Amino acid sequence: MAAVVAAIRKHYVEAQERAEKEAIARAQEHAAWLERSREWERQEAIRLQQEKERKHAEAIKNIVQRRKAALSEAAANWRLSNLLLEFINECEARWKTQSDSLTPQQVSWLGWARDLAKATSPFSAGYPDPTTDGPFDPSSVPLGGPYPPSRSFA
Repeated sequence: MAAVVAAIRKHYVEAQERAEKEAIARAQEHAAWLERSREWERQEAIRLQQEKERKHAEAIKNIVQRRKAALSEAAANWRLSNLLLEFINECEARWKTQSDSLTPQQVSWLGWARDLAKATSPFSAGYPDPTTDGPFDPSSVPLGGPYPPSRSFA
């Protein structure tokens, strides 16, 4: 009987030791999992911040490029507007040399053409406005915006 009691006692002591070792192992696994989770969150925060900074730099670069493109487009539109006005004035001069007065259709066409030429000019759109169409200080733009506007004449 003493041997049976000793075997039962040994069984329960070993079971308790296994349970304690398993609890320690679970606690260690949980601590490791928490550490991995914290490291992943830290790395993810760094990645998200870098992505935000990359997008910000790209947005600033795009604004600068759009403003340069707007300047070129405005200059091209200005040249076109002047070319149209030269052509319209030449048409008027030719018509006046052919006749003492312009016909109502010619007057109408000249008005329409001049309106179109003026609308083509960047000045009719209020360009340039130095506060919104020129250079800007990128360091004054907060990370994530708001970003300064830019125009397009296309």
